[in-house]
Amino acid sequence: MCGIVAFSARRDGRTTPFSARVLRRATERLAHRGPDGGGYLGWDLGGTVYADAALSDQDQALWLGLGHRRLRILDLSDAGRQPMQGPGGCWITFNGEIYNYRELRAELAARGYAFSPERTPR
Repeated sequence: MCGIVAFSARRDGRTTPFSARVLRRATERLAHRGPDGGGYLGWDLGGTVYADAALSDQDQALWLGLGHRRLRILDLSDAGRQPMQGPGGCWITFNGEIYNYRELRAELAARGYAFSPERTPR
């Protein structure tokens, strides 16, 4: 089972932002839930997005953050690394398997959706 961390604070100053260090440490505490890798994503108070190595381990103030620890089951490649970015700049991190992914992919392709990378997990 994967591990997910999410933090948020109000950007208007009504709540205290959290640090990149807190996000990274909280995510690392879940390494036993996802020993096969991890990723971090944080938005600073100005709205700039930082991912992984660009998200320093210092006291960088963030208003939104996602952390993920991965347990590889079906997709053993790095293409399943999370958090992952979709079309239009949307980001997602989730836990679980989509068992009917082949049927969903075929249905969405028939509707004109493009997939990247062009591959299907085993």
